[in-house]
Amino acid sequence: MRTYLYDDIPTEQWEIILQDKNIITDKMKMIISLLYQAPDYTLNAGAMARIMGYTSHAPLNNIVGTCGRKIKEQCKIPSSCCTV
Repeated sequence: MRTYLYDDIPTEQWEIILQDKNIITDKMKMIISLLYQAPDYTLNAGAMARIMGYTSHAPLNNIVGTCGRKIKEQCKIPSSCCTV
């Protein structure tokens, strides 16, 4: 499993990102909300998919991946910095 880490986005930039409907879609808001409400802020993708009405977690991978790419583009984060 690959882990991606980039923690240099300032609070002000997050405020802009979280209000941008082109980046944070309603489905992404639901994912964030489910994680926020879960014990220890963790919930596996299979459980989250079932809650959201999907039969597998594959659509969640797409939603989160697309959101991540848009955040990366918005913040002009270089590709080389993010893989751990």
